[in-house]
Amino acid sequence: MEYDKKTISFIAEWADPISQQTKRFLLKLHCSTNQEVEMRCLQTKRQFLKKTNLPSSLEEQGANVQLFSRDLNLVDYGDPHTKLLLERDEECTTVAVPPKLYGSLSNIISSIEDDGLVLKDLRTTCLIEAHEVESAAKLLNLNESDLIRPEPLTILSFRGNKAHERVSDLTRQTEGLSCPADSEEASKLGLGRTTATFQDCACCLIKPHTVKDKVVGAVLGQLVSGGLVITAAKMLSLDRAAASEFLQVYEGVVPKYKEFVDELCSGPLVALEVRMPPDLLDCDTIISSEIKQERVVNALRKLAGPWDVDFARELEPGTIRARFGRSKIQNAIHVTDLPKDGVDDVEFFFRSLELLPTRPRLHFRGWQT
Repeated sequence: MEYDKKTISFIAEWADPISQQTKRFLLKLHCSTNQEVEMRCLQTKRQFLKKTNLPSSLEEQGANVQLFSRDLNLVDYGDPHTKLLLERDEECTTVAVPPKLYGSLSNIISSIEDDGLVLKDLRTTCLIEAHEVESAAKLLNLNESDLIRPEPLTILSFRGNKAHERVSDLTRQTEGLSCPADSEEASKLGLGRTTATFQDCACCLIKPHTVKDKVVGAVLGQLVSGGLVITAAKMLSLDRAAASEFLQVYEGVVPKYKEFVDELCSGPLVALEVRMPPDLLDCDTIISSEIKQERVVNALRKLAGPWDVDFARELEPGTIRARFGRSKIQNAIHVTDLPKDGVDDVEFFFRSLELLPTRPRLHFRGWQT
């Protein structure tokens, strides 16, 4: 069967507020001169929306689309044709940042983002077994001693046109940085392990719009230059249920709670565990865990800046939200608010939450075959 090159399709989910059920649809976009859309319910196999013109009020944000006042979450491509068409000019490549270069992680990510490539995966891990270290050293063309250090091994993946060639050119400028030919094998190194400590820590989420803006490296750099230590990192996607669970404490407290949930599940985000550097105090000085927890949360909130981006730009223009935020909803990062919540927030992302697949991004306007 030959696919219609003017039609692309996606699997979409909608949280029905009346039945409290999540319904799944096949959403088809007919990209002709008069752009049209139609939807079929996958559970009932019945037409849900007849073919109709796309509304001018259509809002698209990452993997979220608001169509006729319904918030649809795009969870997968609807057919192989759409996947091939939207990914035809892109390839993925993996970069392994050895422990000795962990201090340069933000600069490494920024240099690749500045070249126009999109960060597809980021995770810190460690190699424990001797055979793992030996295999990884051969794969990455490194000495085994380069991989046996207290700092994490960081696995990065980038997506874009001629990604491997472009990243290889950039990594050659940094000794020890590896962009192996076998990207798939490199992406599996230390898979399933976390470097999170779950103590005296706070959680920072680099929001989906910030990832899309290609400034993850810049945000990491500001956190580190501001005196924090990033002890764990993981890129993941949230579904609406997980985003709602994490933000439940804000329901009925902050305005536009629903919009904050929408933003958090609109695409891939980066979860971080951050801590204060080791205290350089006399060995006889004992600092309670509560004080350490309070210090790291306060330091993170100070670097983040006011929740409202406009206030941040006016009052604290050097903060992360002032520099990289777009609006009150898209305010660059989410951070732990209260010291008592730091460990729980980190555990939610690094222990309790299962990794969800990265969702495709849909661009209605300007799409061409």
